[in-house]
Amino acid sequence: MNPSTMYASFLIRVWQDAETIPSVAQWRVEIEHIQSGQQHCFDTLEQALDFLYRQVYPLESVLPSERKL
Repeated sequence: MNPSTMYASFLIRVWQDAETIPSVAQWRVEIEHIQSGQQHCFDTLEQALDFLYRQVYPLESVLPSERKL
């Protein structure tokens, strides 16, 4: 890998909340940035994906879910 290449790795954990009724159980997401050790928790997959998008494209102000095709 080229030394000037930007690189970030994430550990993503996804699980269903065991406290809820199975038919309406919500998925939870935790993302850990490996290089810094920082952890971020999300209530929806969409929130987690928006977070990852911001990490990859920090200068973009429009999230993928808000983009118009």
